[in-house]
Amino acid sequence: MKYLFTNTLFLALMALFTAKASAQCYPDRHSTTWFDGWISCDMAANPNSVRGPSHWILYDFGEPHMLFNSHFWNLNDPAHLDWGVAEIAIDYSDTGAEWKSYGNVSLARATGKSIYEGQAGPDLQGLVARYLLITVIANQGGTCAGFSEIRIEAEASASTSQATTLAAWNDPSSPLRAQVIPNPFSSVSTLTIQSQDDARIQYQIVDVLGREVQSGQIQGGSAQTVELRGNGWFAGLYQVLITQGNYRTRLPLLKIE
Repeated sequence: MKYLFTNTLFLALMALFTAKASAQCYPDRHSTTWFDGWISCDMAANPNSVRGPSHWILYDFGEPHMLFNSHFWNLNDPAHLDWGVAEIAIDYSDTGAEWKSYGNVSLARATGKSIYEGQAGPDLQGLVARYLLITVIANQGGTCAGFSEIRIEAEASASTSQATTLAAWNDPSSPLRAQVIPNPFSSVSTLTIQSQDDARIQYQIVDVLGREVQSGQIQGGSAQTVELRGNGWFAGLYQVLITQGNYRTRLPLLKIE
């Protein structure tokens, strides 16, 4: 089973766009409860297929950001310190379909004390990414794997436009236009496809293993909408594959709990 507690992880990632100041002796002390963090006890298909089944967590910033200094807090529950991660792989992507590897990072075992302040992570040196994927390579010896929190300094990329936050449009020379909103989604999303060509359009939604979860055909020549219902879909990354004649386009779609 895979758990994501956004109150600590997601907000910590997204909130640090301003400098932090504190006069406390232990400004970054961390909770000692296991549920204040992310825990994965069952391996699952990784969004980056080269990683294979693994413990992983995927972050979507909504738009490309430049990423800089990072800080990690390992799992700090005294009864489950062995669930903490020992080594992780960091991958990043603009689309959620093609991945680049930043490299591996080693993390020390947490102390289980309330004054635990984590450790400095790598300086990502302004790499630009919308998606950040963390895969557990090794844990501290336990049956599950996870960490308490990650904090990354980031700023929006100057090349980002509102269009890219709402949709991944195809090349302007193609008659195909497609977008899916909302994305990420939890239950229902809407796929909109438009083409200047009257030929039939095929669409297919597949998971990271290439298994089809929904497909169909629509008539080209005007904007058409398709309701995507995520009932029965597992949380994770999907691909929307659209074909009209010799034209093809692909959109990433993220299903969340």
